[in-house]
Amino acid sequence: MIKDFEKDLEIPTPNVIRRIIDNSSDKYRDLMRISYLFGLEVSEMLPNKKIERGFFYGNDFSEVSIDGEDALLLKVPTIRQGGKPRTIAIPLNQKYEPWSKIILKLSEERANELLFDIVLRVFQEHVEKLFKQFKWIVPGKIRTTKELGTYWDPSHYTSFTSHNLIEMREYELGLCHNFNDLDFGIYFGTEYSSDYRPYFNKLLSKTDIYDNKDINEAIKLKNMVFNPREKEKYRFKEYLSIYKKIKRKIIIKMPDKTIPIDINIKPARKRSDSKRHQILKANVEQIIRKDKKMTCTFETDNFDVYAEQGGIVVECGQTDGRKLLDSIENVFTNIKNINEFWVLDFYDHEKNSMLSKFRINGK
Repeated sequence: MIKDFEKDLEIPTPNVIRRIIDNSSDKYRDLMRISYLFGLEVSEMLPNKKIERGFFYGNDFSEVSIDGEDALLLKVPTIRQGGKPRTIAIPLNQKYEPWSKIILKLSEERANELLFDIVLRVFQEHVEKLFKQFKWIVPGKIRTTKELGTYWDPSHYTSFTSHNLIEMREYELGLCHNFNDLDFGIYFGTEYSSDYRPYFNKLLSKTDIYDNKDINEAIKLKNMVFNPREKEKYRFKEYLSIYKKIKRKIIIKMPDKTIPIDINIKPARKRSDSKRHQILKANVEQIIRKDKKMTCTFETDNFDVYAEQGGIVVECGQTDGRKLLDSIENVFTNIKNINEFWVLDFYDHEKNSMLSKFRINGK
């Protein structure tokens, strides 16, 4: 049953996911708990022909002590590393993780058995049906096809799937336990390491309670406005901080605007930029010159475009939220005053781009 305060949510937050899973049918509930908690792809839990052993038994779990703290370990093949085993550790203390003892009990009951006899696609369809009221936002990405060549595929909504359980677990670990890039890499298998100690102590804290609506809006900012690069995607708290400042009117989020891009414009030259990036910068300069009656400076140390007269800074393409927060704090020594922060994403195959503007209040 969906609670009233959840009806306006577009994306299921960690708290909502946990509650929905707890209230789901027994047949799939434990598999969803394990998938979410350990960040496992479905193919890492169920039979898979690509690797020798793409499923696990109850005795793949074990109870150990890590520096005096009881922990639940899981050894599982890592799809991202060609099937190499990785070990994931979570606390057994229910104060830190309420699902760990439930999973331990299940593994002890089926020590020498396959934990689940479930068809992969049936499980995926079950998750999609269970979370059918929710959506997920796919960040923008540069793609290449024979028909369209290289183009920008803008961020867009899709149905919520079993893979999104893992992505929301990433948000939970980043927001509540301050995971960094190395922690995420070890936990989810993008970095090969059998050492779980770097992140385990971070799990020994109560999960903070975040407002569900705040998390929704922060995810939308991250995936629909900033589209951070891969190495910057885990900085979730920055986007939560931005949204809270928007709520407090420290930052004013102005309406997004679709901008037709002139790809024949004389590009703004910078050796390190791609031609696509140069074209965006030249189009922004033209917009500011025509609409704001101001001139621009390119190639500042920190921003793609800077209009000193109006205190406007612009980032073109993918960027991260840290620069907007730094703009509020006036940390850029070579820029005197920042009144507006603009983000212009890459242009799609129809030569359109989205321009997002933030005004720093009181300036």
